[in-house]
Amino acid sequence: MENTQYKDTWFFSESPRRGVALVVHGLNTTPRAMDPVIRILLAQGIDVLNLGLSGHRGERNEMKYVTRDLWLAEIVAGFRKVRAYADTSGLPVIFTGFSLGGVVGLDALCTSGETLFDYAVLFSPAITLHWYSYCVKLSFIFGNSFVIPSKTPEAYRANNGTTVAAYTSLFSHIKHVTTSPCTSARIPCLCFIDPDDELVDSKALSRLIKKKQWSDWKVLLIKKDPFPAKNAYHHLIINPEATGETAWQMIESEISSFLNRIL
Repeated sequence: MENTQYKDTWFFSESPRRGVALVVHGLNTTPRAMDPVIRILLAQGIDVLNLGLSGHRGERNEMKYVTRDLWLAEIVAGFRKVRAYADTSGLPVIFTGFSLGGVVGLDALCTSGETLFDYAVLFSPAITLHWYSYCVKLSFIFGNSFVIPSKTPEAYRANNGTTVAAYTSLFSHIKHVTTSPCTSARIPCLCFIDPDDELVDSKALSRLIKKKQWSDWKVLLIKKDPFPAKNAYHHLIINPEATGETAWQMIESEISSFLNRIL
């Protein structure tokens, strides 16, 4: 995907409207990578605001200066736009986040004191990382501007690499979600994750959900279709090219069933 300047973008469903969603990308993933997920929501009558967090909008050097507070402010502002739009028609707000987007949205919900969204659909939420994911902290001695090579497939990258500042912010979001009561996240949530996810520990995620008493969460394990090893990045499950058509059809069907149940 071409990494050009990105501005938050609205998409409007041609089907009868049933809700409004805020969609947020993953770490060092361009917001445009969420287009396949957005198409699913639009087909279900969900209008969408696709949000680009600082460091992911095609602005050179922006990722060197990101912080948890900055990302929280940006996502809360996005939720307020969506909520204001939804309230004019009495529609519910649905949060759809991938990886970093998922944990930033949950952090905002748990700390803002506002009812930012009513339901959630999450893909590989970066809440419970494998222990080895924290090895990047060895690079923190080089300062916030230091760029760490990215595992994100090149076609979906927002930048060539990810800064220490971005990883520091991610770890801060994770800490606040996992250590706070976060009772406001006890809402209906559909969560997709590959059990072989290289970044997020799916078993630890299930344990956290039980500990937090997020009893309305449904976690679905997505096993990708067989395909060449060069495409086998298990953390990336936001398009049919990554998952394979069979797994993607399952994702589409589960989202449809979830929305039909809650709306």
